[in-house]
Amino acid sequence: MDCEFTPFGSGHINDTCRSDDGLWVLQRINTGVFTKPAEVMQNIDKVTEHIRAKLRAEGKDVKRGTLQIRKTTDGALFYQDETG
Repeated sequence: MDCEFTPFGSGHINDTCRSDDGLWVLQRINTGVFTKPAEVMQNIDKVTEHIRAKLRAEGKDVKRGTLQIRKTTDGALFYQDETG
């Protein structure tokens, strides 16, 4: 993925950016508030998968009905840079 991102929305806890092509949303987790970002992402993934399963069972559009988490190239649920 090679694109530019700009700030999106006006959240008070996390920083959110959207890709200039409108296809991606990235969120930086505030580790001062959420001290265990790995656990936060695991919970989001579990809830998302639960919702996906319910939508599939009901024959609904899974892609439009819930988040789609994009894993990192090494399969992780989030990327942690050198600052966090």
